Amino acid sequence: MRSPSTQLHSALQCADLVKWAPESPMYVPCGVAMLRSIHLESLNAQAPTLTQALADVHSHCCTLCFHQGNHYPLPTVSLDFIGKSEKVEVRGLHDVTDEMWACYADQDRRVDLGACAIALLLMPMYTGLVAVGTSAKGDGVDYYLAEGDADDHLIFNRTHVARLEVSGIQSERLGNTVNKRIAKKRKTLEDYAAENPDSPPDVPTYICLVEFGQPKSKVVIWPQ
Repeated sequence: MRSPSTQLHSALQCADLVKWAPESPMYVPCGVAMLRSIHLESLNAQAPTLTQALADVHSHCCTLCFHQGNHYPLPTVSLDFIGKSEKVEVRGLHDVTDEMWACYADQDRRVDLGACAIALLLMPMYTGLVAVGTSAKGDGVDYYLAEGDADDHLIFNRTHVARLEVSGIQSERLGNTVNKRIAKKRKTLEDYAAENPDSPPDVPTYICLVEFGQPKSKVVIWPQ
């Protein structure tokens, strides 16, 4: 039998490895790494540019996309964030109803809105940047990002330091892959810069692709 001092030493070593689950008193055993997670219910808080009503639209669409891809109710996304690869859980999916399917029947729009939900939650986690504005049509991007806490009531007065372009794919197929879509987005940004030499983008652009069939996501930065 081990002495009390030996048991205490082992317990302290174990405590360093224990990861407590964010929504439960249960814990992950020693030596088991817990997945990072994003939460759809916190979308409005993490992306100040979205009203709660609009955040709900995005999260509803995201839920339906995962449901269609048979990754429901707790999907795990394989993420490549500028070369860093890891798994990310998506929590807080809604209950799926017939009314939701009827409301978001347009798949292309549903996928784009769902992809934005994922992208807007990944940005604060990996860059510390939050969305403080949507772009005007023709700007070549979707959102403007700024530094600061999302709950800061002055966040909208901050100068944006990056831009975000988002695209989604329900299920990758030949001719419409994540890498091909990213290459197309890069080309669009390059063409826009060439056509507007007097107003080149003064901040970098994050390009985020989300694919719901596997599911996976890839983020790159332009220019780079």
